[in-house]
Amino acid sequence: MKTLGINISHDASICIMEDGVITEYYEENRLQRDKWWTPNSNLDWLSLEKIKDQKFDYVGMVSFDRRETNFHYGDYNDDDFDEKGFAAADKDSLPIEEKSTNAVNTYDNKQEDMASIMRHEFRWEAEKCYEDLQTELLDWERIEELQEDHSRLVVDASAYTNSEDNDWGLSNISYEDRMLCDNAAQQLGIDVYHFEQGEHHKFHVYGGYHLSDWEKTGEDALVIVQDGGGSYPLFNTYPVHQEVESIWTIGKEGVERKWTHLSNMRMTYDACEYTRANPNVYTKEIDDCDWEFSSKPSMGYLFSNVCSSLGIDEKGRSAGTVMGYATYGVYNPEIMNPAGISQLMQTKSYEYTCSLIEKALTYSDTKNIIITGGYALNCSNNIKYVQKYPELNFFIDPCAADSGTAIGMSNYLTNYKEWS
Repeated sequence: MKTLGINISHDASICIMEDGVITEYYEENRLQRDKWWTPNSNLDWLSLEKIKDQKFDYVGMVSFDRRETNFHYGDYNDDDFDEKGFAAADKDSLPIEEKSTNAVNTYDNKQEDMASIMRHEFRWEAEKCYEDLQTELLDWERIEELQEDHSRLVVDASAYTNSEDNDWGLSNISYEDRMLCDNAAQQLGIDVYHFEQGEHHKFHVYGGYHLSDWEKTGEDALVIVQDGGGSYPLFNTYPVHQEVESIWTIGKEGVERKWTHLSNMRMTYDACEYTRANPNVYTKEIDDCDWEFSSKPSMGYLFSNVCSSLGIDEKGRSAGTVMGYATYGVYNPEIMNPAGISQLMQTKSYEYTCSLIEKALTYSDTKNIIITGGYALNCSNNIKYVQKYPELNFFIDPCAADSGTAIGMSNYLTNYKEWS
């Protein structure tokens, strides 16, 4: 059997397996000589050009999930107000009600003119709206109720389409993912490919397990996946909760998702300035998996945010630099410097990952632990886990970034996918 796995997200890559052995693997940014190369419909892949004349039994594509459901509160932000505080457009639509007095009191009891009261009223409503969004376990029914409670709440679901299932397993696929898949397929000259919109962490699991010795020996392993955010595996019920950390078992009995942290961090952190940290955590057991819902950002996401806020890279793509800074700093809350902040991030993320390792051990008797996902590129912390838990056998996925999911997809098609 000859299979091809293609990662169409950032860290774009392809992997060819023949009878379960990797024969070719390319990271597209290396060929493009562009570290941040990301596929789009107008760009041809150099790696696909190299292999386009080969024939494959099965082709599969994998990505993070682009079905983001975005929330907006009205059509206003600070830029919409002139120097007097009036809305630049349609100012009469802003509410002026009795509770405006409370809004003014909320803002240090300042004496405000009517324009500022209008502005603060809007902010007050926006803050309450986003507080509700954060503190709720958001299924579709609750989202509709919140729209009734907050008349200015706009739910933007334009990133995906509710297309019917087809022969390739494409359901609720985002427009962008469908476009990228079709573009790659066209370059290869193929009509049929496999794609699973609701799965991302799973392919980190298959990739890490294949690169370990344990797949060859048939030994069981626990797999811990941590990244900036993968898919929305319960999208049809909870559309804004994204997988950010997960624990799996894999071995001769197959693969099982045991625990997953789903966060609505992208909705609450990216929505607007009105969000606050929310400690609420909801737990549910669904399909023999323990699901944890929260607004807490993942460690991978926090590293990206710190990278942006420190001015290292505005898009948060150089988390490795944050890790490097940490070796030069000692955190001091009175002296906020890049090295100290980075050191704090390293310490907190190390402690959190230790808690995940200990949680993972409750799901299996095996001592084999695979760590993968983008956060597993944290070499400084990886060695500390080995030192802290000498009784465990660790394998750190050498292709832990999303580039490794191409290996995972190819391995899945070859060894695990049940073909009818």
